[in-house]
Amino acid sequence: MESKLYIVINAKQTLGQSLSMRLAQRGNNVVFLSNDEQLGYALAAEEPRVRFRRCTSLNSKEVAAEYHWSERCISAVHGIVIMVPIKESLLLDDDYCQALLSDCGYQSTNRDSSLSITYVVFPEQDDESLTLKSLHLELCKRAHNADKRADTPRVNHVILSDIAAGDTESDADLANETSELIHYLTSTTSQSLQSQAFYFGNNRNQTPI
Repeated sequence: MESKLYIVINAKQTLGQSLSMRLAQRGNNVVFLSNDEQLGYALAAEEPRVRFRRCTSLNSKEVAAEYHWSERCISAVHGIVIMVPIKESLLLDDDYCQALLSDCGYQSTNRDSSLSITYVVFPEQDDESLTLKSLHLELCKRAHNADKRADTPRVNHVILSDIAAGDTESDADLANETSELIHYLTSTTSQSLQSQAFYFGNNRNQTPI
């Protein structure tokens, strides 16, 4: 199994913690950014492949500083995972993504070195499924006009809808499935997958759209 380095951002919810653990348990290294030191160190103590770094905000410059630390102290970063509660959907704006890439000094000279950015969007309330479905359709439309050159980072979205918000068992199942998808999206065999919007509903037996 090919080991990768991921930075997981805004993962204060149980789902984000579970996803970080599952990525690490697949043999990857994970840098977990949070302003909650107790939570971060507890996660790192439980899984040695998770490294906690205190990050007080989602400001692109502060996140970029941890990106540079990761590349300097661990290895090249293969994927950035941004956890997005639907009520924080401003994080999905292209301006934030471009600012983050600029502050990270991202440059790519060949297809194999392309960075993967995956947004994981999820509900915090049980009545947000329609909003998430509408977002999924909007992202699918936006994909037709996306820049898909080989030297651009791969930006994809995973929409988690129709789930019981705060359900620990549901979070664990979704974290397992989502980690497998994220790992695939950063692999060399998925280079053509850019600007895709994957959708997980409440039926675990359905294939993601």
